[in-house]
Amino acid sequence: MRKYLKSQVGRLWNDIWSDIAATHDVRNYSDLEFRDAIKQRVYFDVVVDENGMLDRNGGRLFAWRGYTFYVDSDGILKSLPQDKRYRYQKPSSKIVRLNGLEYYNHENIWYEVVTEPATKHRSSWFGDYYHDAFGFHVGTAHRTYNEDVVVTKKKQCGKKTIKKINKYLESKQDA
Repeated sequence: MRKYLKSQVGRLWNDIWSDIAATHDVRNYSDLEFRDAIKQRVYFDVVVDENGMLDRNGGRLFAWRGYTFYVDSDGILKSLPQDKRYRYQKPSSKIVRLNGLEYYNHENIWYEVVTEPATKHRSSWFGDYYHDAFGFHVGTAHRTYNEDVVVTKKKQCGKKTIKKINKYLESKQDA
């Protein structure tokens, strides 16, 4: 089926569908299945934006495995260019470490925090019920901070400290 569609790229969709309808009768189950599969592989109502990406109902179409096909505004079958696969990148920690101190931005307020490994708090039988200084559950702290730590103490930062943190983060982005 993919080979068939690949060989039909550049032709009018109405002509392609006429050929499929003439050779695949809907009364035969396998032919009906083939027609349904073709419809699932071809996108309609697709818009090509300035980056060459294709949007359908506000979402982006990806062609990571095999070929994905679409019918352009002129009714011609085209192949969607394959996207490159990106390797998983571990998310950077949300805790900022500066001059031996740790800071965390919670609801747009910067706090100086003290962290401990989350495993230390999970070791007891009741450890699963432990919450950190911000009220986050120990079991989900790794998702909150993007590292496996628990905040045990917090103290709100002043204006000077916030300026230092912002300056540090800006220099980190520029690098």
